[in-house]
This record gives sequence, C-alpha cells and structure tokens, in this order.
Amino acid sequence: MIHSRKRFLAALVFGGLALHSAPVDGQPAISVGVAQTTVLSPGRPERVSPSTVVGDGSGSAVAAVFGFSGRISPKVSLGVEITVPESLEFHAGAGTTGNIDGTFRDISIAGLARVRVAGPLEAVGGIAIIKVDSVQTRTPPSFALVRTPSGPTDVGLGLDFGVVLGADVAAPMGRHLFIVPGVRLQLVQRGEEGLGLGSVAVHLGVAVRAVF
Repeated sequence: MIHSRKRFLAALVFGGLALHSAPVDGQPAISVGVAQTTVLSPGRPERVSPSTVVGDGSGSAVAAVFGFSGRISPKVSLGVEITVPESLEFHAGAGTTGNIDGTFRDISIAGLARVRVAGPLEAVGGIAIIKVDSVQTRTPPSFALVRTPSGPTDVGLGLDFGVVLGADVAAPMGRHLFIVPGVRLQLVQRGEEGLGLGSVAVHLGVAVRAVF
C-alpha cells in the first residue's frame, strides 16, 4: 500500500535521538537513544480519480536511535544517525482499488550537521534516506465477484528522501558521558502513489552519548 517512490520524509525521526556533541575537536561520539515518534495525519486527501487510493497513515510509536559523529570545528559536528521505529497502522480504500489495511514504518539513515548555539544547546539539520516497509492485507471492492482478502503480505515501498530540523541539549554527566534530550521535525514528501501516509513527523526523545 505504501508504494510511494521517493518520499520526502523530513527525517526528523531523530526525534530526541540526540545527535552527538563531542566536547573536544576531532573526538568521535556514539549515541544510543529512544524517541516518541508522532506521524501527523495528512488530513483528508482529495480523490483524483475513481482508482486513486486515499487513506490515513498517522499515529505514534517508539523508535530506537543510533548515531555516530565527529567534530570538524569548535562549534560544528557532522554525523550519521539511524532511526528504527515501531510500525504504525493505516487504512486506505477508494474506487476500484478496494481496501488496504496494514502497517508501515520509515527506517531512516540521516547525514546531519550540528551547530552549538549557546552552552549545551545545539541546532541540528540534514537530509535522510528513508526505507519504507509495509505489511498489507487487501480486500477487493464491493462490486467484485470474489471478496476474499489477500495477505498479509510484506511490501517494500522503496526509498524516499527527507529533510531534518531539530535541536539537542547536551547535559554532561561526566567528561565522556552526556544525557541528550532532543526534538526533531521531519518533513516528508510522499511519492505520487502515496496512500495517505503522514508527511510530517515530530520526534521527542533522549539519548546517552559517549565521547572517546
């Protein structure tokens, strides 16, 4: 169902997945965190044609976040962040397509830049590649001679791209350890065949960051 091509998923999934804020130039940092990811409803999309599938793919789920970064200047760090959320449910159906029920999740790998604004406050931004996985059950339309549902079936919806904006607060717990609450805003552009999946996500979370 989620056969969207390149969704512009504002990889904010890094909600709270604290990026990393190494206190010494050049030092690498690794972070592990948990975030509450909320995919906002896209509202009620208009039906373009009788065969267009519309629906609602939104909700909240817990995500695990893993990151690595290195400082390139006293105030700027570059890193990679991987976000793996739980699946969200969705329902879609219209016209000649019948109904599609199932789950989806956006697994993202993001390249992020972090700039220290003041004290422990960091501004975060970057781009992400998102792999969309789905498990779907399809039910034929009401006029079909046979209405036996098919599935559940694993469906890969391809890769999308996203933009990430956010902020972290790196609270030191020692010379090499930080507790980092954070927020991310994920702006997503679903593909032309998007099935009503939410295109905006907000992530709130906290991470533990170790600096070597």
